[in-house]
Amino acid sequence: MDGNLSSVSIANADTPVATVTATSVCHPDWLPLIPCKGTGVVHIILAVTDAGTPQLTSYRRVILKVRAAQ
Repeated sequence: MDGNLSSVSIANADTPVATVTATSVCHPDWLPLIPCKGTGVVHIILAVTDAGTPQLTSYRRVILKVRAAQ
């Protein structure tokens, strides 16, 4: 995988079903001097909290490989 850091938008992030949409293979503000080529990567951290007492939260990381539209 290339070192590009991708950018995404997340719709309905506070609901049980969220939609992740890649907006750019690499974010030019993050890598101003490195040309954008190949694939990118984005890490999304998921957090779910129950309604118990005490409330417990579980976390998971999702790693997405982002490539340019063809």
